[in-house]
Amino acid sequence: MNESDNQVLPPEIPQAGRQVGDMQYFIEFPKAGLLCTGSFVAVRGWVWHPKGIETVECRTSRGRIPTKTRFGRADVFKALSEHPRAFHTGFYLEIEHDIWASGAELWAESCEGEWARFHTLDADLDDGSFGRAQKRLLEILVCPSCYRSIDFHIPACAGCGRPVEWMGDVPSFLGPRPSPLARGEQVSRHPVMEIIPEYLDLDSGGLFLDAGAGWPPDSRPDIIQVEIERFPSTNVVADGAELPFRPETFDGIISHAVMEHVKDPFGYAADLVRVLKPGGKFICHSAFLQPLHGYPYHYFNTTLEGLKVLFEGVKILDAGVSKFQLPWVTLEWILRSYCAGFTDSDEKERFKNMKVGDLLGDMDEDRPLRQFQSLTEETTLELAAGVYILGER
Repeated sequence: MNESDNQVLPPEIPQAGRQVGDMQYFIEFPKAGLLCTGSFVAVRGWVWHPKGIETVECRTSRGRIPTKTRFGRADVFKALSEHPRAFHTGFYLEIEHDIWASGAELWAESCEGEWARFHTLDADLDDGSFGRAQKRLLEILVCPSCYRSIDFHIPACAGCGRPVEWMGDVPSFLGPRPSPLARGEQVSRHPVMEIIPEYLDLDSGGLFLDAGAGWPPDSRPDIIQVEIERFPSTNVVADGAELPFRPETFDGIISHAVMEHVKDPFGYAADLVRVLKPGGKFICHSAFLQPLHGYPYHYFNTTLEGLKVLFEGVKILDAGVSKFQLPWVTLEWILRSYCAGFTDSDEKERFKNMKVGDLLGDMDEDRPLRQFQSLTEETTLELAAGVYILGER
C-alpha cells in the first residue's frame, strides 16, 4: 500500500457560483450595473473556501469596512453539502454613500489567515432622489409623541424628551434599527408605480407617503418612505400608528400589504388619515385569504367590509380586488406551500400527481386531502384554517 493511499483528499470543489482561485462566491446584491439609491449600499452574498472563511470585508479608498453580519444560508448548505463550513459563509455589509469609492473591492480571509480579493463592486450610485426626499422630510418631521418639530441630528425631542436615533441622515423613533437584510430575510420590493391606481397622481408635484415601504426598486424624491427597520431607501424609521408628521401633511398615501402586519390596525388607519391633507387620496391593500407570511409578524387579515370599517368616516372612492390579489394567487400560494411542506417524499409525489378533481373528491364523505397530512409545523401554521389560544387568569 502506498503512503498516498492513506491520505484524506480534500472534497471536490462543487461547480456552483463564480470561482476565483480556490474560492467560490455568489453576490445576491448589488448586481453588476445596478443603480443603487438610498442612504447606504447593502452588500450581501456568500463565499466558500476549502480552508474555511474567517471574515469578509470591503476595501475602498477611504479604508476597510468589516462585515457587519455573517449568517447561515440553507440554500448554500444544500449547494455545497460536502463542505460543512459552507453553511456559515453568508456575509452582509452596509457601505455608507459618503465612504463609497468606485471599484470598491470585497476581500475574504481564510481560516488560515490568507487574504484574497474575490469581487469588485461596480454598481453605480445615485443618491440624488434619496437626498431630495430627505430634505423634504426634515421640513415635515415632528416628534410622534408631542408633535414638536425635530431638528437635524438632535438626540431627543426638545418638548417631551423622546429619544431620536440618527443613522447617518435617517432618524429613528424606534431606536437603532439594523436592516432585515442583515438577517438574510425576505424583503418586500414592490414597484411603487405598479400598485398605484390612476387617481393617485404622482406627477402633481405633491408630497406622498409610502407607509411600510419595504425596499422598492423605484424610490422617488416626492415619496417619503417609512419603515420599522432601516432599508437603503428608508427615509424615517417609525411605527405606522405613531407617524412623525404634522396633521394634513401628505397629498397621497400608499399602504401596500402592511395592514396585516400591524398590531393595532385601527390606530394605524387613523394615523394614516391624520397625516392626509383634506382632499388627499390614499390606497390601502390588505391581505384577506393570504396564508401566514411576512415580517416581522402577521397579525390580522381583513375582509373588504372589515377594511372599510377601519377607515370609517373617510369617503370611499373605490374598493375591490386588485390584479395582484386575484384568487389564483391564493390558490397557487397554498398549493406550493402545501407541497413544499411535506416531510414524506412519497406523499409529496402522490400529491403532485393528483388531478384537481381527485383532490376535491366528495367534501361530505371521503375528503381525499385527509391522506396528505405529513406537513412540517411551519407549513401547518402557515396554511391553517384556524388557530386557537387557551388562557387562564
